[in-house]
Amino acid sequence: LQDAFAPSGSGEIYKLLARWPIPVYLTTNYDDEIQKHLTELRETYIPYSNSKDHLGYLRPDLNGAIFKLHGDLRSETGLILTKSQYHDISKHKNWEYWRTTVTSIFRMNPMVIIGHSLTDKNIQHILETAKRGAGVHQPICWIAPDVKDIEKREYLEKYRIRVIPYDNSDGEHKNLFRL
Repeated sequence: LQDAFAPSGSGEIYKLLARWPIPVYLTTNYDDEIQKHLTELRETYIPYSNSKDHLGYLRPDLNGAIFKLHGDLRSETGLILTKSQYHDISKHKNWEYWRTTVTSIFRMNPMVIIGHSLTDKNIQHILETAKRGAGVHQPICWIAPDVKDIEKREYLEKYRIRVIPYDNSDGEHKNLFRL
């Protein structure tokens, strides 16, 4: 699976994200690209899984951490890959700790989401969790390509997410770099 989920492209977005002043990265990626780019900048970040023990380290004052919300390919434990695993993380009592922790994160910290389509069915559980945790004073911002005004309103009303759109008519995400 490492080869199947290997990142494609230049990694320019990771280079940019690594330069942002982000104390904690939450990622659904299975790869180690963000850590690799942080290391190139001589930034020390510790990777964590989505286990109850690891998510217990998440506090508002934490710095230098990367949490893999969908697990890591080095271990089957906590891996969210199949349709049934996505269902479990959304509904099963064994994942209640995950939902509670992620909801708390959305309540306590500013959140910017990058790199997902708004229609990605594999992150619907994060949208639902965001809705419980976000509010008027702590909105979630989502940077996404080619979002129409009606969709922006829908995500604000349905999930409390402010969408920051950019034009991607060239398919190269060049405007994301400018943004």
